[in-house]
Amino acid sequence: TVLLVDDLIDTGLTMAESYHHLNNQAPKAIETLVVMEKLEVPRTALAVGLKMDYVGFQIPPKFIVGAFTDYNEHFRSVADVIVFDSSKKSTLKGGMEVT
Repeated sequence: TVLLVDDLIDTGLTMAESYHHLNNQAPKAIETLVVMEKLEVPRTALAVGLKMDYVGFQIPPKFIVGAFTDYNEHFRSVADVIVFDSSKKSTLKGGMEVT
């Protein structure tokens, strides 16, 4: 059994491509785990119908940073998951602001 793990599923493309690649290797079983799953985001054609076996938590369809996700290599080390407001990025020194 293979456990396929990803931090964030958005359109599902990465997870779907990885799943199909692994499936071609004919493992006994493949289980999927994602830490964060965005709700209400259209899945790619390849990812339609691919369901996660384990989901840490579901998040709104917003751009997020923190918890090892980033914006231009910033905010990756923030412990919390934060919604990133890119419309305000030009107003601050360094071009970054979170809401």
